[in-house]
Amino acid sequence: MLGRYTTGKDGTVTVTGLVLGSTVVVTETKVPSGYVLNLTPQTITVKNGSNSVSSGTVGGTTNGNPGGRTNVGGGTNGGNDLVFENDPIGTFELINVVEGNKEKRIPNVTFLLYDSTNTPVGQYTSDNSGYVYIENLTVSGRYYLRELENEGYVPDTQMKTVYVTAGETTLIEWKNIPITAQELLCKGWSHHLIHMTAVHLWQNGTLQL
Repeated sequence: MLGRYTTGKDGTVTVTGLVLGSTVVVTETKVPSGYVLNLTPQTITVKNGSNSVSSGTVGGTTNGNPGGRTNVGGGTNGGNDLVFENDPIGTFELINVVEGNKEKRIPNVTFLLYDSTNTPVGQYTSDNSGYVYIENLTVSGRYYLRELENEGYVPDTQMKTVYVTAGETTLIEWKNIPITAQELLCKGWSHHLIHMTAVHLWQNGTLQL
């Protein structure tokens, strides 16, 4: 390894002392908070002129490269310039509210997030204010969100589609209907009837459907 270098406030770093005609491979290892690491190494053959590496430029299109685009040469410094472009990280914010009363928030509700291939990304729980913050989504595009059981409320079990864009925050409002005392009583009585029927059938030694 020739060395480890960090860009300055202008987003560039100049490397001196490189041997003319030698091959240099540059890999990005760390980026500022809020950006995706560009995982594509760059290789150049050193020519006459100065040598610089530019990093941190926002890349709106990745062109298939994880984290952003890369550009070899094309600069004014004898063709020794390297440019690493980094995509901003996408985030989204979920607010869990009561159906018909948006001012009332629902805490401690757990959600599962899946990517576009239905692969689980993570499990998240709403805070005391009913908010769920999901950050560090390194891939823009379609995600799926599913709610788990919600105590005291009717869970919305339908999978919802969420679209995340790099550098932007997507806001989602998730609504739940509260379970009333009457509904709880009916549910409890229903279970009681089922239990008594099962006992009665067993005592009679027969089972009829």
